[in-house]
Amino acid sequence: MSLSRLLPAFAVALFVLPLGGCATGNSPTAPSTTTSSPSAASQVSARDRDYQQALLACLQDAGWDVEIDTDGGIYVPGGIPNAQFSDYLEAAATCEEPLNASIPQLADLSPGQWSEQYGLEVATAECLRAAGIDVPAAPSEQSFIERYQGSEPWTSYGFVGAVDESTWARLNSSCPQPAL
Repeated sequence: MSLSRLLPAFAVALFVLPLGGCATGNSPTAPSTTTSSPSAASQVSARDRDYQQALLACLQDAGWDVEIDTDGGIYVPGGIPNAQFSDYLEAAATCEEPLNASIPQLADLSPGQWSEQYGLEVATAECLRAAGIDVPAAPSEQSFIERYQGSEPWTSYGFVGAVDESTWARLNSSCPQPAL
């Protein structure tokens, strides 16, 4: 399982999403997102969908045959020929630059946003436990924030481990990864 699948969408948006369009083959690059409440989940999902749709349209306008898979990741059906990979990376970077300008950075998060992210992780951990995943108790909110800003972030999906694609899809459908 790829690192991008283990990080919550929040971390992906902050750290990995600039590489999101860089997948080869049929590998999804961006995990699904959600929150603990249906109305908030719809807002986050819509924001993620808007980002992916804008990235998809830009890459297609640049001449790339790209699609969005069921996990929300962008991929090139059949893969990218090695000789064209650097061109694809350049196109993805060009397309993502204006989109990434609206993504909050860790240093810009307010205490309220950190608290919200913590609550989303706790709710996701509870959902994963109900789905049979052994997720330990979350650290304190202060510890969560310190670890998230450091080199060892605590994320509920970090405890999922290696699972097959159908299990991954089922978990992301019933317990989508949190994102602000």
